[in-house]
Amino acid sequence: MTLTRTYFLARKEDLRRCYERYLERIERVKQFTQVYLIANEEVPESSELARENLLSDLRAQSDDSLVEDEWGLYSYATALRSLDEPIAPRNLRLAPVGRPPTCRRGRTPPLIH
Repeated sequence: MTLTRTYFLARKEDLRRCYERYLERIERVKQFTQVYLIANEEVPESSELARENLLSDLRAQSDDSLVEDEWGLYSYATALRSLDEPIAPRNLRLAPVGRPPTCRRGRTPPLIH
């Protein structure tokens, strides 16, 4: 079993949207491994190192001046099956050697980043 903690910066008014994006990512992870625990709320964090690293990335992406005090550091915890032993995607059928795998509808599955 693997326990992951995802750190992120957010303004309080954006926390709901952040949680929705987290759930979308969990759905993608479920294609590759079993998920045992999904966070049901964000946890406020106090790691200055993590906050500064994420703020540095945010500054690099921001065109205008950034009000750093508006951004809080939060995390979500997730427990999942070890990534060393992933399960096959549920809707993926194996194809003969030299042919790409297909989804249920016969399409080639998209790459997951």
